[in-house]
Amino acid sequence: MSITETDDFPWPQPGLSAFVPGKSSNVTAHMDWFGMGTEESCASGFKDAIEAILSHLEQGEHSRHPDHFFYPVAFLSRHYLELRLKILIVLGSEFYPPPIQRNSLIHAHGLAELWSMLRPILRKAWPKGSQADLDSVEGVIMEFDKLDPRGISFRYAEIPSTVPDRVDLSNLWKAVSDVGSLLEGCTMAFDEWKEAQLSNRDA
Repeated sequence: MSITETDDFPWPQPGLSAFVPGKSSNVTAHMDWFGMGTEESCASGFKDAIEAILSHLEQGEHSRHPDHFFYPVAFLSRHYLELRLKILIVLGSEFYPPPIQRNSLIHAHGLAELWSMLRPILRKAWPKGSQADLDSVEGVIMEFDKLDPRGISFRYAEIPSTVPDRVDLSNLWKAVSDVGSLLEGCTMAFDEWKEAQLSNRDA
């Protein structure tokens, strides 16, 4: 079969390759830049991808119905939460033993399980902090865990029966983004504590 590719009808051609250097800086990912290949870069990328999708939808710049974007927005949101939790668990456990290694969490995908590991660390780090804030975080995490306990449902055409008939994608991301703000803030704090420790050792 030989078909000539056109802009309206893409078709695999001889020599086709997916991972090649780009010609435009607008769409070229620099894999050797500082910070690439870390959970932090992955989490930030998922976050930016969600916000790019919703920006187009909210401005009416996409011809497809919002239904079309439920799965990618829900999946990216859930995985963003998973990464943020894992980042904090590893970082926070350095201050509140036992230390938890990154590799030990590779196959841990349950958000409820990850949160049960992280919440005690946060309570130790900020004993006078608002428990209501942590309860709010927990509410969103448990909501996702109930709908997708293994990180699989939103990857495939599996809509849990408990998902309402109408889902506001902007509100979905706002809830996740609010949780992310708290988790990112805690990450920044632990990073600062770690830098202070290193500075004190070198002094």
